[in-house]
Amino acid sequence: MKIRSGAFTALRPREPAPSLESREAGTGLPTRDAGFEAGGVRPSITRGAAATSLLTERLGDGSTNCLEHAARWVALATPALRARSELIFLRDLRPSHEGASGHVVIRQGTRVLDPATGRSHESLADCLSASPHYREAGTLSAVAAAKVFEAAPGKPRELALAAANVSPELGAMLVADAAPAGANEPGRAARDAKVLHDALSGRPADAEVVLGVLEGKSREEISLIEAEFVAQFGRDLRTTVSTSVEGVKAERIFELIFGTPDGYRVATLEDALDGWVVDEAAVMKLLEEGSPESRRVLAAAFKRRNGESLLERLEGSFNAAELERARQLLDLPGVDLADPPPDLTWGEWLASQTTPLEKSSAPVFVDGPSADDVTQGALGDCYLLASLAALAQTDPEAVRNMVRDNHDGTFTVTFYERSVLDRLMGRFAKVEVTVDADFYTNGSGTPYYAKETPDGEKWVALVEKAYAQHWGGYDDIGGGGLLGGALSTLTGRPTDTLFFPGLHSPDAVWATLTRAVDGKNPVAAGTLPEFHKDTTGTGLAASHAYSVLGYEERDGQRWVILRNPHGSGEGGDDGVNDGVFRLPLEDFVSHFSMLTVVV
Repeated sequence: MKIRSGAFTALRPREPAPSLESREAGTGLPTRDAGFEAGGVRPSITRGAAATSLLTERLGDGSTNCLEHAARWVALATPALRARSELIFLRDLRPSHEGASGHVVIRQGTRVLDPATGRSHESLADCLSASPHYREAGTLSAVAAAKVFEAAPGKPRELALAAANVSPELGAMLVADAAPAGANEPGRAARDAKVLHDALSGRPADAEVVLGVLEGKSREEISLIEAEFVAQFGRDLRTTVSTSVEGVKAERIFELIFGTPDGYRVATLEDALDGWVVDEAAVMKLLEEGSPESRRVLAAAFKRRNGESLLERLEGSFNAAELERARQLLDLPGVDLADPPPDLTWGEWLASQTTPLEKSSAPVFVDGPSADDVTQGALGDCYLLASLAALAQTDPEAVRNMVRDNHDGTFTVTFYERSVLDRLMGRFAKVEVTVDADFYTNGSGTPYYAKETPDGEKWVALVEKAYAQHWGGYDDIGGGGLLGGALSTLTGRPTDTLFFPGLHSPDAVWATLTRAVDGKNPVAAGTLPEFHKDTTGTGLAASHAYSVLGYEERDGQRWVILRNPHGSGEGGDDGVNDGVFRLPLEDFVSHFSMLTVVV
């Protein structure tokens, strides 16, 4: 077993740390013993909660309406999750409600979550189809919403709304929870929740009474009962059933709660995943014992209930091999994208092969990015791979955030570029490129271009493929390039380049290099062409880019620590041909033509 990651997950924030819960005790917000199940928020719905607005909402005032649920979700979300989420305000168009009430939901990508009920929808259209009396009134990014909710009602809130560019109409729009269209008469769900609690509290529990309450109910009605059960008793209905009822009757109850014959297996899966320690063996047993069809049903039911895919939940707890095994068992359909054409050197040969492209099943990351993960293949893109290794050396987290697994066989890589206007404004625009894991190989699984890492990771090959896709093909990036352009594309930051020899003294080069290394800024350098400097016997390659990993001062001598992106071939002999070597500063300035640093 592994201690699960503390990161929140898509559309369903994980359980907060105890310190957060203790600070919130007594505020009217649910704590672990009131409104939370292990691993997720189970919000209550307060009937008759007073209408409120972004301008007037006072968090923790005892009236838990949909806006407070949304604020709670935003508060628990990680910064990364906030960055890709937004609040959607829905206006109630019914004659008796128009202009007086509305609702708030959260969208991430295309999926929509109603934080007041815990229900998710595939799209906003699906959400509005279920509640046709609502229409979209406006949106607010979760990042901006966090700042708005942090400001106290009154003048501070007005200023926060103005800073977030929220229109006065949206800021003053009233929202409040109301019973969904088609729900039971007022109080019915609360009474049913009380009956269920009494039946499950007996020793033994009265499963027949539980079945009698749930049989014939719609999914909407059962969702209301679940919410009322948490509101009244501070416990989750599903968890209570798990600990009170067994056998065939338990399976039928879970079938009703989850809306699928595999409900019992979904409940067992949630039990294995919830809490601070994940029962990996139980999860894998569930997946391995079922048929392919039952596994697909299980995954679909899990996503429908939790608002995130099963693989997304497993990602924070399983290692790469376990995650790949789970992916294979779930037999998830992969998306096959068009591949960038190969470079012209190999293009004709590759076209003659029966299988020029092979899909890599290697994990994206195993133990995190590092400079020695980078190994250049048969493509002249040393400038890109030396820059990528330099970034991995100084900021591995930036590399990890650069590559996103879409859980459908595709991966999105984030780059940065500047238009003419962006250059004038001194800014970079984010560019996302999506590729699959099909790589050109020699027919026996060995990639022609960037190799898998020593730990069997494919992140380098994915970044290289996305870079080729962005610029038109491998041939477009394989004829050499500028270190400054590659570093800016990878980091979204400007660069400075020193040209030498002759233009800058060794002392000036040393000062720039050490300042960048000490500041943990990526640094790369390029050698002179062969016709300018004979590299015979030096171990250096002419017209080649190297990563600068660091520097040393010892016995009055200044040394530059370099790495060849090929992972071998050194300008020195340290007994280990791993591409990493030291070069005296004087030799560095003599054989290299430029030093590029990110600023």
